[in-house]
Amino acid sequence: MKWIKDEKGSVSIYTVFFLLSFIILLALFMTWTGTEVTMLRVRNAIQAELNNLAIRISDDTYQAMRENNLDAYCERLTTSTVYQNELLGMVRDNLTKEIAEETETYKLSGLKLSFQTEDDCIVYTLTCDVDCFLSLFGDNEKSLISVMLVEKVL
Repeated sequence: MKWIKDEKGSVSIYTVFFLLSFIILLALFMTWTGTEVTMLRVRNAIQAELNNLAIRISDDTYQAMRENNLDAYCERLTTSTVYQNELLGMVRDNLTKEIAEETETYKLSGLKLSFQTEDDCIVYTLTCDVDCFLSLFGDNEKSLISVMLVEKVL
């Protein structure tokens, strides 16, 4: 009790400063942790959409194998912008159903899907820029997080 009260028996000013400092630090920590949780949720939603994209491409690949035109499908996958835009539109639609594109704490932009041929594989890459806004001391601070997820197929 002697730490909390001074010689007169009232609450010490140092105790008040200590409690205020502790509360401020706790509020900053909670804000930071909340932002981290939000960014994990965004990352997991993008990862889930990459998995959905992999399923769609696998289904189309097996359909092409059954029809015995796998080379035509590989050509369509790597060169057809209409098909690539269809896949990107599917990813964008499903992603906006899962999470909002823009909130007060983040903004999604630059969603891209690209296909490259490497060795005997077609590699597709889904990239997305996430602008994270964190306000600890008044002004929003912006940090850019680039999410790039790569999946190999064929």
